[in-house]
Amino acid sequence: MRPGGGAVTLPKATVQLQVPTQPLGTSFPTSQPSKFKMEEDEEEEQTSGLSQILAGVGFAVALVFLILQLMLANVWISAEDNPKKGEWAQLLE
Repeated sequence: MRPGGGAVTLPKATVQLQVPTQPLGTSFPTSQPSKFKMEEDEEEEQTSGLSQILAGVGFAVALVFLILQLMLANVWISAEDNPKKGEWAQLLE
């Protein structure tokens, strides 16, 4: 609103926008998809065994690390000079 009480009018666009000729991302060439698809499938099957082995090894290492951390925390919690001896909730403080 203007101080005089009149409404403010917004400027109008003076340039006509061009209409796009084709929407983006709607058409892709589909030449020989089956040949490439078979080669990719064979490659994925070969690497899936290796990735499963690595995932298992990583999981085992993570479990060992967690167990070692809990053992170390138990030493700290069970220390004789700890005023809150035996309270695991002190780890969250």
